[in-house]
Order: sequence, then structure tokens, then C-alpha cells
Amino acid sequence: MYEQVLNFVSLEGNRRKLSIILMVLAFVVYANTLGHGYVQDDMAVITHNRYVQQGIEGWGKIFTTPSLSGFTERQIVPGEAINDIYRPISLALFALEHQFFGADPQVGHLVSVLLFVLCTSLVFRFLSVLFGGNNTIAAFAAALVFVVHPIHTEVVANIKSNDELLSVSAGLVSMLLFIRFVNTGKSLYALAGMGALFFSLLCKETTASFVALMPLTALFLNRGERKRVVIVAALCVAAFAGYMLLRTSVLNAHNANHPDLIGFMENPLVAPTQVTSAAATAISVLGRYLLLLFVPYPLAADRTFASIPFVGWSAPIVWASIAVYIGLVFFAVRGLVKSGKDKQAYGILFYLMTIAMFSNLLFLTGSIMADRFLFLPSVALSVVVGVFLSRAGKQSGILYTAFTVVLLLYAGMTVARNASWKDNYTLCTADLEHYPNNARLHHTAAYLIVNEKIPAATANEEKAELARQAIEHYRTSLNIYPKQGKVCTDLAGLYQGMQQYDSARIYMEKALALQPGNPTILSMLGGVYFVQGRYLQTLGLCHVALSKLPSDVALLSNITMCHMQLKVYDSVKIYCNKILAIDPSNAFARGNLEAVKGMVNIPAANTDSAQVRSK
Repeated sequence: MYEQVLNFVSLEGNRRKLSIILMVLAFVVYANTLGHGYVQDDMAVITHNRYVQQGIEGWGKIFTTPSLSGFTERQIVPGEAINDIYRPISLALFALEHQFFGADPQVGHLVSVLLFVLCTSLVFRFLSVLFGGNNTIAAFAAALVFVVHPIHTEVVANIKSNDELLSVSAGLVSMLLFIRFVNTGKSLYALAGMGALFFSLLCKETTASFVALMPLTALFLNRGERKRVVIVAALCVAAFAGYMLLRTSVLNAHNANHPDLIGFMENPLVAPTQVTSAAATAISVLGRYLLLLFVPYPLAADRTFASIPFVGWSAPIVWASIAVYIGLVFFAVRGLVKSGKDKQAYGILFYLMTIAMFSNLLFLTGSIMADRFLFLPSVALSVVVGVFLSRAGKQSGILYTAFTVVLLLYAGMTVARNASWKDNYTLCTADLEHYPNNARLHHTAAYLIVNEKIPAATANEEKAELARQAIEHYRTSLNIYPKQGKVCTDLAGLYQGMQQYDSARIYMEKALALQPGNPTILSMLGGVYFVQGRYLQTLGLCHVALSKLPSDVALLSNITMCHMQLKVYDSVKIYCNKILAIDPSNAFARGNLEAVKGMVNIPAANTDSAQVRSK
């Protein structure tokens, strides 16, 4: 049976049929994502991105502003420095989808799967060129590994990661065009290759490694035309320089080009503790990547603090990683020096160049570790597997049986992992099973319970149990990393809703200690004091907050209610008039003005001294 299959695969004329088989398989493996909803960062780039929601009309802003500037829940203070990205192509695609289909996650998932199908076809085409026309078996087997590998689930199952699919697909197109230029000398291919690389970078920075990898590939596959390889290198540098110029100008225009502001939760390497080393931990992560490439378990959509432990230079994993990577460099260099055409050596260099972008050794990335970072480097695994099988020949039935078993295992793991991406809560709880020390996952689980599970519950006993679970997740998150003001305020809000005001006050005060002077926290703490009848303390907090947000109607309303409770009716009139100056139709202010007509102040209320004490 194996000989018949291999004979079919090895026929040069069947390459198109093999490509179709791979594309169909790619669709089938990810078909169970088509009914899923929006998950994780889909909110920031799709559902809560005002420019995307404007459809084609939003393209102007999408191409001239940082990618997250349209995220409606992102609070940006004018003049404040932030760290952002510039990936307009995927946002433009999301806007186009919204223009014609509205907010429909099924359309988004279908587009993601189709983009992966396209990417699969391009990977097969690239591998076919790499292995040559006489070795279709190696190219097809290598492409099969790419199709079913579970490490790709985050990229395909998460609509947001269209940026990765677009970037890698365009990068492979660029690679194929440059190879065609080196082989034919036609300048049109060279210019098209440069354009494709520029487009790829606008999708995502993933293919920045192609600036070095592209000339290496051209040199590896060229037919003696070294001058053309130099041209490829120059055009790649030009494409990258043009992209960086555009990216920098857009980000600088919005004070958003500050990579030093990467958050500790996302990448703890920005501030490792004194007893550890950022470099040692980053090297240990490189070892984890290599292991994950061969044994893709457990997978996770979130490996933020403290999923990956800090390690020092004495940790065995650090030196094991160093030894393995030195070995890879040695074998790659030796293979190229010996023959110059060693495909296994090329595959190793492909991996080293592409993973370097996410190593946190050259520069810090937005995450300490992520499955999606292995999407492009996994092509290297395909290359190495193809070389290994091509050297084994057609007669090794045991080897091909083992290879088939691995493919089936990978495919089953991929389909199973896809199910975890159904919705946010399913994904969060699945990842918590493997990373119970992840502070953000516990916060996310609690947030989803409070905002989705509890409102949907009907029985009081069920609501009480869900509230208990949420509190446990919140507290666990704070135990892992106490310096989380948002977790404190969320937990305080839950306690306030349960009318446990003392507990709400404790966590609100912790949040205020972490973010002194934050007007939102001041207002929320004032609300807790208000329901406890502590009106003077509420006034003090609200006035401090008002000094930062002088036109905030909610704050003015809170101050009005305090004065009403203290029976300082002249102040009620003053603040109601301030509200009406901002919002002339405000029913609350008009109603209170009507209510205090003819009323006289109670002289015992001394709010000024309360304000001073609170400040």
C-alpha cells in the first residue's frame, strides 16, 4: 500500500493534485472552528475597534494611526507615551468583512481557515522548489507536517491572527518571486518580490527575519548567479527600510513608539527579580520552544506571568538549551561548508533566523512566550522532516508507518485543541488546567464569571456559587501578583454588588494605593463610602477626582447626592447648574433643582474640612 501511495506522490505531474489534497486537508482539520465566536484579542481589533466598525470608511484611520488607537476601551491620556504596533492590512481586512457581513464571527473564522489553506499551498510550493522536481515525496510529506501541526491552532482559530497568516503568506510569495528572479534574471520578479515583502511587513513584523533569510535562500538555490543574490539582499533591505520609515512615522506621530513601556504581566523579562536573570530565562524559553516544536503539549493562548518561571544561570534547562542551540549552529555551518546545498542545514538556519525574532535576546517582544511565535519557524521542522524521509527512501515501511501515526496524532491534537477556542471561558479554563499560576488567566476567569455566567444564572444558589468561584479566582490572581489595580477594583465591584461593603472598601483602597490619584478609583471608592453613609469622605474623594476630570457628569452627580444627603441645598443647586452647563437636558440635575426649591441649608454640615482631611 505504501509503495502505491509513494509512487503516486512521486510523479511530477501529480503536484497540482497533491496541492489540492493538502488544501482540502487543511480545511478539514480546522473546520470545527467555523462555529466559534470572537475570542481574546478579537475585541481589540474587531468588535471594539471603532475604525474597523466603520467598515471601508475607517480605512483612512486604519492606515494612518497605530493599530490599537481604535480600541474603544483603551484609555489614552493626551500626550501620554504608549507602546503600540502598526499592522494596517489585517485591520483593513476586518473592516472590509464588517462592511459586507457585519459582526459575524463565522465569516471571520471562515476567512482564517481559507487563509491557512492558502498558506498551506504556498508552503508546499516553497518546499517543492526547495527539494526540487525529483523529490515530490519529501515536499509533500513535509507539507503534511505543516498542515496538521497543533502549534498552529492559535493562529488559525483566533481571528485576530489573520495578521500572522497574511504576513507569512505574503512572505512566502516574496520568497518564491525572488527565487524566480535569481533563476531567470527578470527584474519584474525582483520588484514584485520586494513589493510582496513590504506588504508582508505591513501585515505583521514576523517576516522581518526574511531580510536575512531571503538572500540565504536565494544563495542556497541559485544557479551560479551571485550578483542576483546581492540584488535580492539590497531589495530586501530597501523593503524593510521603507516599512520601518512608515511604521516609525505613524507611531511617532501618536507618541506610541515606546517599546520600553512593555507591561510586566505580558513579558516579565522587562523587570526580572534580582535573584534571576532575564537572559537566562529567555534562553530557557528557547529550549521550551524547541521542545514544543516536536511535542506540542501543553498548548496555551496565554503564558503571561507567572506561567514561565524565572530561572538563573544555574538552572539545567538554561545550559541544556545553550548546548542544543550550539549543536544546531555547528551542524548547520558544517553542512553548508561541506556541500553548500545541505537542505537539513538550511532548515536549521531557517529555524534559527525566524525564532530569533521572538527570542527576547535581540529585543523584548510583547510576550515572554506564545504558540503563535512558532508558526513560521515550524516550516523549518517540515524541511528537516522532508530531508529525513527523502534519505530513508521508499522502502522503509516501518518509518512511513511511524510517520503516519505521528501525523494522525498531530491531527487529532489539532482538532481537540480547536475546541478550546470556542469562547473565552472555555479557552481560559482549558489553559488554567496547565498553567494554574497564571495571574491574568485567573483574572480573566473571574471577569467572565461575573459578566457572563452570573447574569445568565437563574437560581440564587447558582449565582452564589459562581460568585464564590469568581472571588477565588480574583484572590488567586492577586496572590500570584499583588500589584494589579484592575483586579482589585473588579473584586471590589463584585463585593459591592453583593452588598459586602467593608470588603469592597478594602480592595478599593488597595487599588488606590497602587494607583494614587486615579480618578476612576477615587470615584468608585467614593461610591462605597456613600452607601455606607460616609458622605463627607465621599465628597473628599470626589473633589480630588473632579480636579482631574472637571467635566465628568458622574462625579458632579455624586457630589450633588452627597450634598443632598447632608442637606446642603445651596451646594446642590451649584452642582446641578454645573451639570446642566455640560448637559442641558440632564434629568437628574433638573429633578434635584426642583426638589430643593425653597429649602434651607443645615449649618452643621462642614464639607470643606472634610475635603481637606480627605486630600
